Amino acid sequence: MVNHADKGHDCHIHFYGKTEPDLKAATVSREGTMSETQDIVINGDTILGDIVEHVAGGAEVIEKYFGNGCFTCPGIRMESINFGSTMHGIDAEVIIKELKELTGQE
Repeated sequence: MVNHADKGHDCHIHFYGKTEPDLKAATVSREGTMSETQDIVINGDTILGDIVEHVAGGAEVIEKYFGNGCFTCPGIRMESINFGSTMHGIDAEVIIKELKELTGQE
């Protein structure tokens, strides 16, 4: 990460070619989570950010298994349940089952 403002430049913080506003746009706010579940199919390929945004209670499940760091990580917009489970050493089927219960897809 490079903060060009420290060098007298008038620009944003860069992280792997992304500016700070880009990174903020890529993260998900828990405050904006759904109170009602929208149509979403839960499986190992489901994107974590979609769960947070479209499944009532989904943010709590993600936080329970992966911690709250996911909500500020840009990867939440592209990483699946399977990927997150592998990275955290968790059985994806446990998370999928819990999310399916929330969405009535048991």
